[in-house]
Amino acid sequence: MRRLPSKRAALRCLDERRVQRVLLGGGMLLALGGQWIAYRCPDARRMQIGVVPDALAARLEADGRAVRAPDAPLRLVAGPWLEP
Repeated sequence: MRRLPSKRAALRCLDERRVQRVLLGGGMLLALGGQWIAYRCPDARRMQIGVVPDALAARLEADGRAVRAPDAPLRLVAGPWLEP
């Protein structure tokens, strides 16, 4: 039996501007397997957008533009400096 290739596309690396837009739109960053994955919504089961470099995630958290979610410490959501 032959195995079919996956239909899932490879995730692209996101820049700072795109990550900020994701967070402003209610998305989140989730630490999975040693990297940060950006999601469009707080539901981690679907809508993956791309990969965020560790240095960028750390910088966003240090600047206050992203904060750890109180219920899940492996998630970063929009911080007070990004909220409208």
